[in-house]
Amino acid sequence: MKVGTRNFKRQVKAGIEKITALQQWVDDGILVMNQEERKVSVHYLVWHLWNNRGLIKLCNALYFHMNELLVIDGLPEEKEEFLTIYVDYGDKDNEYGKLGVVKMLLFHPKKGFEQV
Repeated sequence: MKVGTRNFKRQVKAGIEKITALQQWVDDGILVMNQEERKVSVHYLVWHLWNNRGLIKLCNALYFHMNELLVIDGLPEEKEEFLTIYVDYGDKDNEYGKLGVVKMLLFHPKKGFEQV
């Protein structure tokens, strides 16, 4: 099967933009990645911004980005391990009535979500 060069270039460009955007969120403190424990902390406004389909895409992107960071740091990439996702609600009252860091779920792209 021949893949169109234009389509391939467009997909590569979109992939690079997603990686750059995730890294910018890490730099801005919106995402906190902990490679050793395979944990991600997400700011609550980003987490509640998405619908179900968007959350699945976000979790897939976080899983992919975590694997990238593991390779960069020279840590073993565990294909079967789940990614633990936390939501950081901060220390001030918010519209969701939660405070602090709340463990939300475990995610694996092939096995799906697990509630905690």
